[in-house]
Amino acid sequence: MVNDARAQDARWRSWLFPECRVALIAWFLVGTASSAIAQSVPPTIVRHPVSQSKSLGDTVRLSTVFTSATPVTLQWQKDGQPLTGATNALLVLTGLKVSDAGDYAVRLSNELGTVTSDSARVDVDTTFRVISDTPISRDVGWSMAWGDYDGDGWIDLLCSGQTTPFLYHNEGNGQFVKIGRTNALTVRTYSNDNGFAAFVDFDNDGRRDVHIGTGFNPTDEADYLYRNLGGGSFVLVTNAMTRRVQSSMSATWGDYNGDGRLDVFLGNVTGSLAERANELWFNQPDGSFQQAAAEDFPGLNRRNFGSAAVDYDLDGDVDVLVTTNPGGVVIAYDNRGNGTFDTVALGGNGSYIGSVGVADYDNDGLPDLYVAYGANFGLLLHNQGGGRFIKAEPQPLLEEPGRSTCGTWGDYDNDGWLDLFVPRTTFYTAQGSNDDSLWRNQGDGTFERIPAGSLGSDGLNTTAAAWGDYDNDGFLDLVMADLARNRLYRNSGNSNAWLLLRLVGTVSNRDAIGARVRLKAAIGAPEDRRRTQYRQVGFTAGYAAQNDSRVHFGLADATQADEVEIRWPSGKVTTLRNVVARQILTITEPDDRLRLQVRAVAAGGEIRQWELSVTGPPGTAVAIDASADLGAWTEAARLTLSPDGTGVLLLEGASDTSSFFRTRGL
Repeated sequence: MVNDARAQDARWRSWLFPECRVALIAWFLVGTASSAIAQSVPPTIVRHPVSQSKSLGDTVRLSTVFTSATPVTLQWQKDGQPLTGATNALLVLTGLKVSDAGDYAVRLSNELGTVTSDSARVDVDTTFRVISDTPISRDVGWSMAWGDYDGDGWIDLLCSGQTTPFLYHNEGNGQFVKIGRTNALTVRTYSNDNGFAAFVDFDNDGRRDVHIGTGFNPTDEADYLYRNLGGGSFVLVTNAMTRRVQSSMSATWGDYNGDGRLDVFLGNVTGSLAERANELWFNQPDGSFQQAAAEDFPGLNRRNFGSAAVDYDLDGDVDVLVTTNPGGVVIAYDNRGNGTFDTVALGGNGSYIGSVGVADYDNDGLPDLYVAYGANFGLLLHNQGGGRFIKAEPQPLLEEPGRSTCGTWGDYDNDGWLDLFVPRTTFYTAQGSNDDSLWRNQGDGTFERIPAGSLGSDGLNTTAAAWGDYDNDGFLDLVMADLARNRLYRNSGNSNAWLLLRLVGTVSNRDAIGARVRLKAAIGAPEDRRRTQYRQVGFTAGYAAQNDSRVHFGLADATQADEVEIRWPSGKVTTLRNVVARQILTITEPDDRLRLQVRAVAAGGEIRQWELSVTGPPGTAVAIDASADLGAWTEAARLTLSPDGTGVLLLEGASDTSSFFRTRGL
């Protein structure tokens, strides 16, 4: 019975698998061999870590992608040595230090083998340090502006956020404090994120006020003007200029009619980015604003994104430069000297234009222009004099495509030549790099790109950047507005000397916008070699950016400025000689409207007091300086002239009959 069952089973298997038995055995053997082969293969690296160059304080992320049929252990190495605790596919280095520079690789092991990735070089550039422990980098924004709004000698920062402005107070110790939402300025909201915010002392009271433009707003929202009341307080100003219900893409303040008050040019667009006429508003003695008549100011119907106030033809008055679309042309509103204007086309390349940044990059005394384009190469226009510009010769700066809204000038290495930072934005579709770019002026009319550090390799969406010496060490720091995260870079400095001038207008506008400064210094060998540098005090530094308004000069190896000449907007000239380097110097415009009378008050044959009587414009703030030898001057007192233009004070304990006194408007 059993034997019959076995025979039947054998016949059944023979009938079911007559030709398949050999194939089945072969399949089993092949499958087993494949499994053994898979288990014996070490991990396979699909993507190796990538070399990077970052700035001090920044973050580096190194990663690898691999495949393996069995569990894998990882170990990161630096310069061939294992890193403690670095056993994940992602290695993050935060707060970069010089010691973090080196070659990084990762070893991957499974039970049957080990592989090592290609090395990735991490370079740590020391020129700038990323400041991460600041509220600035925790916000996002569209524009950046430096300005000392509380007069404590440390520049503060104003940022236009996506729906509200941000104000950061400089504490003077390298730290910033964000002003809370109880402030009338920072509580303001608006509906669009592409406007600007800037500091301007429009009422000449010595305190920096704030102007906010709301960009190409779909619903046409009015601009905002805030008066600085002192003590960190602001109040909204309502006048004809701010009541107009349309949005400004840019604003450029300057004394266009020479009356000592700052007027404002507004570059406008509609919410649909259609053309709209520019406007010019004149600041009136009573604090109101009156729009310039059409016959005096030919406001063009264009899309205008960036503007600048500069005496481009050096004829003694402030002109307006504006970028216009369509056409991609820079237009000058050429000031005739009496507050009326002609229009002059200065140049362009026909592409979608961003804004214009003004600087005398070759130190020939004539302001040149860098024009940023949203969909093409940048354009460098060299000033030939007489109001004529030509395209600069081809060079790397002009051969790198990218999307940019502005170019910001500043001598970051203090060698006496103005350098250029070009922020890149991802808003446009042109070919080219998204990396921001820092261009060092080589002093021969050409520029070299500095690729090292985070400034040249961030790949972020930077809309604006502004230079400012926020720690008062004489080296320009850089802040960037970005809709992903704002960034602050502190300049590490070098051995080069510098001079920082704070100009205070009295007869001219208080911000001294329109002043021209010429500096001579002996730089380099031989000793008799002289270099002359030129600056104009402007309002903006390109679209949505405002640099530190103090005039900065790099002096390289010079120990002093042999001569500093300031031509104030009023036409007055101040000349200083043998100015020691490495100092911040406040220079006040001489005010011949102020009159000082001094009377000695004697008792017992000795001078016990000095009676000082001052006359001048009502409400003028005046400083009294004293000197025993007309050489060294010390501030002795301050007063504010009464409504009838007079003021009297007594200085006690003045017994030196050879004392001298002078007045300064504040």
